[in-house]
Amino acid sequence: MEKLKILALNPFHGGSHKSFLETWIKHSSHEFTLLTLPGTQWRWRLHFSAVDFARQIKKLYDEGNRWDVIFCTSMMNVAEFRGLTPFLSNTPLTVYFHENQLTYPESKNVKFSLDRCMANILSAYTADQVWFNSDFHKNDFLNHAVKLLKPKPDSPIEIISEIQAKASVQYQGINEAFFQEPENTFSDPVKLVWASRWEEDKNPGLLFRALRLLKERRIDFRISILGEEMKTRMPCFEEGKQEFSKEIIHFGFAASKDEYMRILKDADLFISTADHEFFGIAAVEAVAAGCIPIVPGHLAYPEVLQKYSEYFYKPQSSVSLVEVVKRLLSENPAFSNEVIKKFFWSRISQSLDAGMVKSLR
Repeated sequence: MEKLKILALNPFHGGSHKSFLETWIKHSSHEFTLLTLPGTQWRWRLHFSAVDFARQIKKLYDEGNRWDVIFCTSMMNVAEFRGLTPFLSNTPLTVYFHENQLTYPESKNVKFSLDRCMANILSAYTADQVWFNSDFHKNDFLNHAVKLLKPKPDSPIEIISEIQAKASVQYQGINEAFFQEPENTFSDPVKLVWASRWEEDKNPGLLFRALRLLKERRIDFRISILGEEMKTRMPCFEEGKQEFSKEIIHFGFAASKDEYMRILKDADLFISTADHEFFGIAAVEAVAAGCIPIVPGHLAYPEVLQKYSEYFYKPQSSVSLVEVVKRLLSENPAFSNEVIKKFFWSRISQSLDAGMVKSLR
């Protein structure tokens, strides 16, 4: 494969965004120049990271640095960046959408913003390649872009078809160290794990309703509730911590990646209650660790975890979720996680590398 010099720009260098880019660079056959901004104040990054990066890059360019291609995430306004860096106008640029502002659920902290939506649409329109982390995400973005633009007077609705023509899917990768052959026997009591951001779009209330039902039906269990508490506290977590104190094994953020991996490998069933998920990295890691995934049958899950559709439950239904748990405990089915190896970084990085070469054609 042709070796490229890639200018990689990460406007929000934190969490999964940071992990994705740094791990790709580690596995890649290309040469990277990585410029980053802190993983804080995401609204500010979306509106002003182009200015920050343009200044840094001009200095590097004047010192004689050159690149074959540019990679960035949708946390930067690509249209503004192109205007601020005319000296890079002939350098192909690929934008990666971990998430988008058109379909991100509204909450107390995140309200709908036409400006942020248009920044995403114009980024996709201006970029040479547009990558999404799932086909579900790609279609979700394009459909909502049409809904947003179509009713507007003199709307340039035709740009959506242009975006679609250069849009493709590049999945996220997982560390091979997560992989563990399933034991195909459940612990007694069964061990559950839930892992996500502690925010409204992950619907933790559904988790605690399901746990109450499990207790009401006299199903003994232990659970690890993992994740990072955000600025806005959600009362259901403290209430749940008290209510299920006898059942909780671990509560809160794992002390390290190794600790997180150990907890997943020790669990039997992984539960997601998400109302919003463009890929589902935690679920994929859990399956690799040997957990059976009990996830809602919508969002990106039918695509990413299609082999495990028999374990899907009716979205937003605690009753349906508990019925899946009961069935699994009674049947104790044989479970294979071999298919999840397609998400190993050793394979995903090759696809990403090839995608960057494609941008030159």
